[in-house]
Formats: sequence, structure tokens, C-alpha cells
Amino acid sequence: MTAKNDSGEAFGRWLAKGIDAFESARVQRARRRDPFEAAEQRRALAIQQRNQIQVANANALDSYQRRLGRLRNRASSGIYLAAGSAGLGVIDVATLVVEPGGVIPGSAGLWFVAAAAAALIGLRARQQLQTVEPPPPQALPTVPPPLLMPGSVGSEEAADLAAAEAQLYAMIPAVDELHAEAGLGLRATVASVQPNMYRLIERIHLVSQVDAFAAPQAADAAEVLRRRLADGVRAYQQLIAATATLLAAPDPAGPAGRTLAAATAELEAYAAGLGTASDVFDGN
Repeated sequence: MTAKNDSGEAFGRWLAKGIDAFESARVQRARRRDPFEAAEQRRALAIQQRNQIQVANANALDSYQRRLGRLRNRASSGIYLAAGSAGLGVIDVATLVVEPGGVIPGSAGLWFVAAAAAALIGLRARQQLQTVEPPPPQALPTVPPPLLMPGSVGSEEAADLAAAEAQLYAMIPAVDELHAEAGLGLRATVASVQPNMYRLIERIHLVSQVDAFAAPQAADAAEVLRRRLADGVRAYQQLIAATATLLAAPDPAGPAGRTLAAATAELEAYAAGLGTASDVFDGN
């Protein structure tokens, strides 16, 4: 009877473990299919990579500063040792007429050799100080913004922004073939504008989570941020229209090129304004 009970309990534990594993796998599959969960995972991975690169950049800069300190110490110490050793050698030579062998232990020639070696070390360190350069920092990955719930404030503008970015990225290779300089300019513009736009979406996401009854100002703040995002979407769309005009123009360096430059400048000015507003917000 006891053996049957033990077998039944073991089977029950095995069955419970199987049910738990099945439920865990089901939850994981659901999370992978959930676009919001996938977006959060991408954000978490990008933030982790960004933090790792920031630590690596800080370590490389710290190593560079320590090397500069060693070279400065070596340069000054070498010159001082060279001057001191040469002085001792001069004293030793000057006292040879008074006392054979000099008044300072050691041969005068050895003091001059030591002075030359120390001077060589100091001069080499000074030369390295003039040529050593700080390590180039690794580029930080762009952290994607959180997805805004459909129907929430700014969700339509955020979706329009994602569509505009995708469209512009698809057009850039054709611009490269037609006008390489314009292609580089578009890439640089997107790279400089994108972080500020994504931070704006993140702020909309944060503000939208505030209880409107506890903080009525949250709804007004979300609306202000939404209008700023809408302005950015319009600037992106103008840049896309100017890029399409450039691709269709017979002379990329003519009026179409100037239109693209104007649209690029407008989008960059918008991003600069976002950055200034962000600094003011953070300072407060």
C-alpha cells in the first residue's frame, strides 16, 4: 500500500512539473508574439549594450589618462635626473685636481653616461606626449522608444514617425548612387535627430502613465509633447518629399539639391530645439 502511495505521489509531482513547464512555455510564446513585450526586450537589450559601451569608453579614457600621467612623470624625472647626474659628473671632474679620484664616489664618465640615459628617457617620454592621442570612443547604439498603446496620446504620431523613418531608410541607398554627398548628409541628419525624437516618445510614454485624476497637468503635458512629435513627423515628411524630388530631378545638384538641404536644415533645427527643451526640462 505504501509503495502505491509513493508511486502516486511521484506521478503527481511529475505531472505538476510537466504542467508548469507547459504553462511557462505558453507564456514565453505569448510574450514573443506580443509586440509590446518584444519592444521592451529590444529596449532592454539596447540599454544594456549602451551601458557596456559607456563603461568600455570610460575605461579606455581612464587608461589614456593614466598613461599621460606616467609619461609626464617620466619626462620630468628624466630631465631632473639628467641634470643632477651631469652636475655630479662636472663636480667630480672639477675636483680631480684637488683629490685624485674626485670627491664623489664613482667615475665621472659613469655620471655622464647616466645623465645621457636619463635625458634620453625624458626626451622620449616628451616625444610620446606629443604624439599620443586619446582613444576614439565607440559609437553608442540608439535605444528604440517604447511602443505607445493604440489610442493613447501620441500613438498615431509615433507610428507615423516609424513609417517615415522606414521610408527614408529605404530611399537613402538610391540617393547614395545618385548623389553620394546627399546620402551622407541624410544619414548624418537621421543619426542626429533620432535620439531626440525617441526621447520625446519616451516622455510621452511616461506622462501617459500618470493618473490624470491625481495630476490633471499630466494630460496637458502629454498634449504638448504630442504636438511637438507631430511637428517632427511633418519635418520628416518634408524631408522625404525633398528626397523624392531629388531622386526624380535630372540635375541633383540643382534646385532639388537645395530643396533637400533646406528640408534637412529644418529637421536639424527642430531636433536642436527638442534638445534645448530637454536640457531645460532636466535642469528643472
